[in-house]
Amino acid sequence: MNKIYDYAVVGAGLSGLTLSYHLADQAPSDADIALLDMRADYQMDRIWCYWDVLSHPFLETVQHTWHSWRVRHKGQEVTQTSEQYPYHYIPADRFYDTAFKKISAHGGFELHLGQGVDALEPEGDRINIKVGDRMLSARQVYDGRLIGSDLSRWRCLLQHYGGQIVETNRTVFDPDTITLMDFDIPQTNGIAFVYVLPFSRQRALIEPTIFSYRPLNMDHYRSIIKSYLHERYHVTKYTVEFEEKGIIPMRPQAPPAQAAERIRPIGTQAGMVKGSTGYGFLSIQKSTPLLVQQALASHQSRRRVPRSNFSIWLDTVFLRYIEQHPGHAPEIFFNLFDRVKPDALVRFLSDVARPADYSAVIRAMPKWPFLKAAAGLKRRLVQKKREAAAAIPGG
Repeated sequence: MNKIYDYAVVGAGLSGLTLSYHLADQAPSDADIALLDMRADYQMDRIWCYWDVLSHPFLETVQHTWHSWRVRHKGQEVTQTSEQYPYHYIPADRFYDTAFKKISAHGGFELHLGQGVDALEPEGDRINIKVGDRMLSARQVYDGRLIGSDLSRWRCLLQHYGGQIVETNRTVFDPDTITLMDFDIPQTNGIAFVYVLPFSRQRALIEPTIFSYRPLNMDHYRSIIKSYLHERYHVTKYTVEFEEKGIIPMRPQAPPAQAAERIRPIGTQAGMVKGSTGYGFLSIQKSTPLLVQQALASHQSRRRVPRSNFSIWLDTVFLRYIEQHPGHAPEIFFNLFDRVKPDALVRFLSDVARPADYSAVIRAMPKWPFLKAAAGLKRRLVQKKREAAAAIPGG
């Protein structure tokens, strides 16, 4: 008879490894836990950044911290500084090392790496997990698989990016201040900006980021980086230490998925990423301990969304507006950083906003266009409810 795991974590990325860390910390020592991912090797392959607005168990993996950041648009520049909420940088290899050390210390984990999961099939009180020609079973499954190439189901703008950590042949960067968004680049493929994380005067991450419906290949981002270094810093000679590439759906909520009671989505597909910014690290850190508490409880508790309804609504209105008026997006972002105090804006961007923070952000937005977008959104929701009601027999 096949072994039945107590828990299975499908997808060992940021959300899957965070969940596994907390299971390793809190689950009984005799719990059987499967961790599955198509990757077999975990090296430095990406970075995560966030503002330090709440504590989490991966603080030891933070490698660099800044207290100031700038935004640039049409030759103007605004710089913000926060002593309370520094901006943190975590390289993936440090995160992976910390997570796997914790997992190994538990003793009840079995790693199934190097082969993707083909299907999750409910059967009675378990979920069967098809992995190639093998079948595993678990009583509870957490599904954190990457969205891969299945972007069509999101039907939204995509935030896509390709970055390089470079070392220049002379000192050009300001190591104390991030360039969070520099919109003074060609806006030919969508809403475009460059993000700069300076680690020293000669070393930095340069990352072009674009909001559009179609991602680009890495060569396109490399070309932007080369031009940006030349035009902004007058640098033509540099070496590349590292590259990353990614895609984040810009949707305030994940599209609904058909899932069995014993399958819970985590990560992007669970709505843990803020659609308007792409930030998800802290949301995952905040949501995951609650998921684990629910998993270990003797009773089934109501599932909770990782982000507040009001935050989701604001994201929805904002994203609807910039989809309709993409040319206005750079000015809107610039005005947010110019008109909202740093700590309030950081809390808003990090999904821990207070009522006064929401008010400050709303005051910084163009009033009538956003009211119009909100009204249009309300009409769409009412229409969808009517269509859903009409589709129900006798409804």
